[in-house]
Amino acid sequence: MAGGTPIRAVVAALLAFFAALCAGAASAAPPCTTHDHPAAPLTTLPADTAWTCGEPGPARPGQTVTLCFDVDPAQPAPRYLVMRLGRFEAAAIAVVDGAGRYATARVPMAAAIPTSDGPTIALPLPAITGAPEHVLVRFDGMAHTASLESLHLAAERPDRAPGHIAHLLMIALLIGMLAMPIVFDGLFWRVLRDRFIAWHAAMTACFILLIVFRSGIANEVVALDIALWRYAIIGTFGTAIAACLMFTRHFIEADKRDPRLDRAMAWAVPWVLLVSAVQAVWPEGLLAGGLPLHALALSPVLALWLVANGKALARGSRAAVFQLVGWIPLTAALAIQLVSELLPGVPAVEALELFYLGMLCEAMITALGVADRFLTLRRERDSARKMALELGSLVERDPLTDLINRRGLERRFPQLQAQGFATFALLDLDRFKDINDTFGHGVGDDVLRSVAAALSGEGGRNSIAVRMGGEEFLILLRGDDQAGRAERMRRAISLRVAREIAEIDRLVTASMGVIESPQGLADTLGFDELYARADKLLYEAKESGRNRTMHERLTLFPSHGARGPRAVA
Repeated sequence: MAGGTPIRAVVAALLAFFAALCAGAASAAPPCTTHDHPAAPLTTLPADTAWTCGEPGPARPGQTVTLCFDVDPAQPAPRYLVMRLGRFEAAAIAVVDGAGRYATARVPMAAAIPTSDGPTIALPLPAITGAPEHVLVRFDGMAHTASLESLHLAAERPDRAPGHIAHLLMIALLIGMLAMPIVFDGLFWRVLRDRFIAWHAAMTACFILLIVFRSGIANEVVALDIALWRYAIIGTFGTAIAACLMFTRHFIEADKRDPRLDRAMAWAVPWVLLVSAVQAVWPEGLLAGGLPLHALALSPVLALWLVANGKALARGSRAAVFQLVGWIPLTAALAIQLVSELLPGVPAVEALELFYLGMLCEAMITALGVADRFLTLRRERDSARKMALELGSLVERDPLTDLINRRGLERRFPQLQAQGFATFALLDLDRFKDINDTFGHGVGDDVLRSVAAALSGEGGRNSIAVRMGGEEFLILLRGDDQAGRAERMRRAISLRVAREIAEIDRLVTASMGVIESPQGLADTLGFDELYARADKLLYEAKESGRNRTMHERLTLFPSHGARGPRAVA
């Protein structure tokens, strides 16, 4: 039942998700939430600013939160409110000095300053003449509790602090290292077009985009619109999880996967994308107890992935080993972030350094896994090809003489004609049946092997010997003096057999029919037609007394110089 539990968890998350949507649609605008500062009660807020909870709520349902900060006189005067990226409608800010004077500003989300110090934005404070003592801010439509928890005053933007260049160089180096597995995936793909290679490249590309956006390094190139930046982070995060699920489905060996878990991961992909889309456009949707929808909805997906890899590991999967080892830091970072968002009263933790390290480890170690799987599959493929070639060689070669047989010749004949093999010499041993009957089939086999060696005696690339069946052989020739060379091979048979087989007390001879085709005509005649012509000449040689050759040279056009069959004894 290991596969059923994650499926039920995903279904339960789906039901909870849609229940939260329905509940959010039916509710009215939430009340104003005020966090009192112990040292400076909100009653010090100037009355004429009219920042009261009775104001009409923001256009979208969300919290209206008012906060007050004390300014430390020992520190440089603050110029920015810095916070984690999150959606809000606008921030109304008041800076109050010791004399009770104040300066106010209204900063919509679009006017916030994107930084390259992680998913962090800076809100400029209004300038005031005196030394500031308090900073008061009211957020309308705040939809991200973690953003409030990270809110603090700063004298400078975090991406202008000393040492930030080194941080950016580290991020750039990390991106470069993540790009290396994509290059290797491209090389692997050219050799082995398996989908797990493509999904690994897609997953790693999503990691790169996620780091580019989540680290904020993209803002060093072009200052992103805050809403677009937020959509990009949520979208690339969801897409990366979806790519991870698809990579896992195709990377784990087929015989090591649980079919139910495999199907559950396939269904989890659109679920992750749906949850990410809702988180991007409607982050105010909260589940019962105030738990964030995004974190709760993705928890069963993480559990499903762990169960699928754990079960594959129990079945002996090498791919699961690489996956689990590579994902340890990233899983820890995701778990820390999810738990911190799910537990009430616990501040949200980004764990960005661990997150970056996790993505690097995952990409690099799974890249080693991809290479290992690639080499394994390539060995299996090469072994299968070698076996197929060996089987094909057995089918197309005569096992007794190791010559090509008729089947192998007919398949290659058009290619051999194109390569210039224009002489077709069909040869048959004379009275070979008498040799088998007198000396036995063992000696007959020795004669056939000796004949094959004689016909292969040139040892070059301009003649090919073929055993057509029984005591019948064929020689294909190209180059100079083709007919003369064929005749010398025929005559060499007698000498070779006499020298190698002492049991035979008679001369072993052969008759041959030779067809010579001029250049341009050979490739117009098929194997069957040439064989029929050569067989007719061979029959004439037999009828003329055996141990001789009948030769015919074909011409393109009839002429007085055309030569008909002639005997060579």
